[in-house]
Amino acid sequence: MLPLLLLAGATAILRLLGARGRGPGLSWRHAALYAMSAVSILTGAAVFTGARDDMAKMVPAGMPHPAAWVVASGTVQIVAGAALTVPAVRPLASGVLAAVVVAKLPANWKATNERLSIRGPLPTRPWMRIPDALLWLTVVVWVGGARTVRRGRLAPGPSEPRRRT
Repeated sequence: MLPLLLLAGATAILRLLGARGRGPGLSWRHAALYAMSAVSILTGAAVFTGARDDMAKMVPAGMPHPAAWVVASGTVQIVAGAALTVPAVRPLASGVLAAVVVAKLPANWKATNERLSIRGPLPTRPWMRIPDALLWLTVVVWVGGARTVRRGRLAPGPSEPRRRT
């Protein structure tokens, strides 16, 4: 739940700066894009801290090498989060982050049912995990379709022809 609050706060701050003509938040979608990138990198980097052992306990039984799965998912999250800022690979990065959200759902469900936590307060209640994941998926897919802003105008997306001006 904390990453979702960070995402909302960072999006609001970036949009406020963008409304004043500064920063990447020229639209809500672009503010959310850069906030999602930052939050994905930060949450992915958490696997390289002492929290990794707590995360490994959340991996469902039957999955071999839980710590390796945690490190792999964190690494993918960091790379995909950074790739969101690159227009050419943004849709792919968005899809990868969406897959990570879906792949982590069983671990999050196990954590809530067994009352596991990551160095902090009690986890989000199980009934909130599905709406939380759906919200993450919605935002990740939405920002994945953002086009690059150049000189105050939207640049054409990959499927749009460039216009001569």
